[in-house]
Amino acid sequence: MNELILTIDLGTSRCKTTLFASDGRELARETRTYPTRFPREGYAEQDPEDWWQRLTETVRVIANRVPVLDSSLQGIVVTGQMHGLICVDQEGEPIHPFLTLHDQRSLHETDRLRDWLGDESYYDITGERLSPSLPIAKLIWLKKNAPDAFRSARWFLGCKDYVRSRLTGNFCTDAIDAAATGLMDIRDENWSQTLCDTCELPLDALPPIRESTHVDGPLTVQAARQLGLSPGIPVVVGAGDDVEIIGAGLAEPGTVLEHIGTTGSLLMCVDSRSMGWESGLELYPHPLPDRWVLGGSTSSAGAALKWATEVLGIASPIKLTRKEVSATNNPELTFIPYLAGERCPVWAPKARGAVMGLALHHSRADFIRSIYEGVACSLRHLLDALADLGAKPNTIRIPDDGVPSSEWNQVRANLYETPLSELTYSDPTAHGAMALAAVALGLDDCLRDAMQRIARVQATVTPADPQLDYYRRQYERYKQISKIVLSIA
Repeated sequence: MNELILTIDLGTSRCKTTLFASDGRELARETRTYPTRFPREGYAEQDPEDWWQRLTETVRVIANRVPVLDSSLQGIVVTGQMHGLICVDQEGEPIHPFLTLHDQRSLHETDRLRDWLGDESYYDITGERLSPSLPIAKLIWLKKNAPDAFRSARWFLGCKDYVRSRLTGNFCTDAIDAAATGLMDIRDENWSQTLCDTCELPLDALPPIRESTHVDGPLTVQAARQLGLSPGIPVVVGAGDDVEIIGAGLAEPGTVLEHIGTTGSLLMCVDSRSMGWESGLELYPHPLPDRWVLGGSTSSAGAALKWATEVLGIASPIKLTRKEVSATNNPELTFIPYLAGERCPVWAPKARGAVMGLALHHSRADFIRSIYEGVACSLRHLLDALADLGAKPNTIRIPDDGVPSSEWNQVRANLYETPLSELTYSDPTAHGAMALAAVALGLDDCLRDAMQRIARVQATVTPADPQLDYYRRQYERYKQISKIVLSIA
């Protein structure tokens, strides 16, 4: 245990700190949650101090559990939620709450950006779709509505870059997080002077873009004291939480990763800068050369399942049984999971969720099943968009959900009509961050080697032929009802 790597993942609701051996074995993990505040409709804020407190708690717990941590730790790497924005002053102190992915206050500003830039022209530069989720829209809102914070800001940062600055005292970002701001030119992976000039945003307040396998600096004395570690430990730049593509081994074109967290994502590795504005998809840089990531995220996947447990009083965690996924009886009940608007591929921030087809004969099992199916249908919509660009997946990799013979996996395989290959671990984000650190610290020669060493598949779930007709009918109902919902948004 003489070569250890610590990964820190600041997600939309919790901090997950994981200790790895350099061979990829997970040795310890600690998780702590933090709140999101909703002071007004459309607002979604977090306090960066909550991240730091949970981070320090998790690191100290692991340090107590693994006495050799301090002496054997080779490096630290941070990843975290994307599309958020925090303004900090010259000393790195926050001067405004963090605006999360789900913050929708900049709807009006998004319309203004559309008038200034044009949807398709903007997409050609950034690979992004204009939406209130993007920091470019959040910055326009801040400039108008919080001018003191905007003028006082030395840096505009994402979540993981703020936290890493607390570790090293330095300010930078990586290409994945930079792309998520909506201000990076994906053609050369530099900040877009054109966008900054058009929107009157200070380019010099955007942090330098570094390689994700670059060592940002040593752990400072002050940060080390708070974490219970020794100063000087290398801290790696890392990447936004789309780094899960590395943990899932997406090195070759046609390989897809499915991620179901608060949001839901399907991300495909491609070998050309495929641009398809009409598809509703987005394009991101890949840490590997000559590779890109094409795909997108829905707004409410795991969030819809969590909503069901909390608001509807369904016992948590809700789990599908074989009876609930049986296709012998069509309940004709359809759930549209637009609980926080919808992103890919329809881009309708004002849309809201719906349940269609409720009748007196419907049971609790029918309703649970409809929620799961609605989430899976929203992701199937992303697959259709990929197919429209000629990007047919050859495999979809999924994390290990820890549930033997998971019926939920079968539902998705049936709706996607594509096999699901289950990884040997549950957290490709942490494994991807660990791979970046292993390369940065010289423990692997290159990122491709690290990916091949780490990514392993343990089982495959194939579509069940007797059920495909049922799921095809359900998906057609979903598309029809989705159009109705979107028409009144």
